[in-house]
Amino acid sequence: MNPLKSIETNPRAVATLKLADVIEDWPDAAIMEPDISGMPARDVRLARVIYRTTMQRWYTLVHLLDAHLKKPLWEMEPLMQAVLLGGASQLLFMDRLPSHAVVDESVDLARTLIRPGAAGLANAVLRKISLLNDAPVKGKPWTPAANRLPLEDGFVPLTCDALPSPNADSDDPVKQNQALAYHLEVATSHPRELVLQWIEHYGAQKAISICRHGIVTPPVILSVEPELHWKKHDDLLEPHEKRGFAIWSGWHQDLHNFLKVNPARRVQDPASTAAVNATADLKPKLILDYCAGRGTKTRQLAYLHPQARIVASDTSGQRLADFAQIVRSTPQVSIAPPAQLPELLGQEKVDLLLLDVPCSNSGVLARRPGAKYRYSPAAIASLVKLQREIVEASLPYLSPTGYLLYSTCSLEPEENQQQVQWILSRWPGQVVHEKQMLPVGQGKSYHDGSYHALIKLGA
Repeated sequence: MNPLKSIETNPRAVATLKLADVIEDWPDAAIMEPDISGMPARDVRLARVIYRTTMQRWYTLVHLLDAHLKKPLWEMEPLMQAVLLGGASQLLFMDRLPSHAVVDESVDLARTLIRPGAAGLANAVLRKISLLNDAPVKGKPWTPAANRLPLEDGFVPLTCDALPSPNADSDDPVKQNQALAYHLEVATSHPRELVLQWIEHYGAQKAISICRHGIVTPPVILSVEPELHWKKHDDLLEPHEKRGFAIWSGWHQDLHNFLKVNPARRVQDPASTAAVNATADLKPKLILDYCAGRGTKTRQLAYLHPQARIVASDTSGQRLADFAQIVRSTPQVSIAPPAQLPELLGQEKVDLLLLDVPCSNSGVLARRPGAKYRYSPAAIASLVKLQREIVEASLPYLSPTGYLLYSTCSLEPEENQQQVQWILSRWPGQVVHEKQMLPVGQGKSYHDGSYHALIKLGA
């Protein structure tokens, strides 16, 4: 087969080209998945799985490929990297695909998309990768080891100790943590510095759990009305473990029609709803959602506080435009960019200020695997600075005795607890509610990680 004859409808070719785009922009890896469409549904699914799995397991794949290359993978041209990464991803993590077919297709892609001479390299390296793994073990817990790759439900036994050992040849706790962090970096594809932070803040076992969660496939979770008739929608929904939430199991094209029936219905993870739910006992008359994004939490605020007038703002004109289409039938919500807030609010002060600030996304890495590759201490420092600028720009709109709801989808104390302490050092107030949620579970038990603090201003 010649991939160029059907490149736009060849799922492996499409995934390879999308991965090559990521490599071109590295380390600014794409946070959200690209649009992959224009093929039969089965082929779209395959292309998405190849792309997503490769993104999730990037460091793992690079480590294993580098062991069979004469020069580091990153020194190769992007398309060659993409062919090898996508091929290795299928061989190691997609046991339903015959190994010989994966190798043959990857060789054809290298020959056609790059040059004839690239086929030999792809064939030699991927055949060695195909010999690394035995049949996956499903339904048994994974524990860190040099010869086991974690899966969503089990692990892949390796034919040799191809991963770094999770144990140090020393009783020194620092060296033990460093060895475990290096192992988790390779086995679960999370930056070592980030893993070390999790070990320091949450302990080794919770750090392992967080890394393990980062490689699961997140379900589409909906917030639904309490009185929902489940039997009426049993072909579309499955109940989530948390009351008031459901797993969407229907076709994607049917989701919009389902959501528009009731304002309580939103695509929203349970961890994401926790922040706004912390305001349930308040009776605000005027609310400002300063970083509204596409308005998920704004809509939640409108449902929870139907008596309140809500102003939603965001620096992105495109996000505000998209949001405006969603809330056309919600007259209690007004939309304005930050520059127009003084004119819109005048002398009014808001009772509740929601700051769902930009963050590292470290609590939602299963949903946004590209975000973890952007992590660095410098990136966190830049985010902390931006978050503080947002606080300083927005607090003048809040009543001196109002409530500030600070929220992130991060696990990092620098973005969360330390920011709240900084706020309280500048403005008198007290924390009346605070919660850090770590990402856990899969399927019906899945939820992301998040943090929020509700602060009551005033001495």
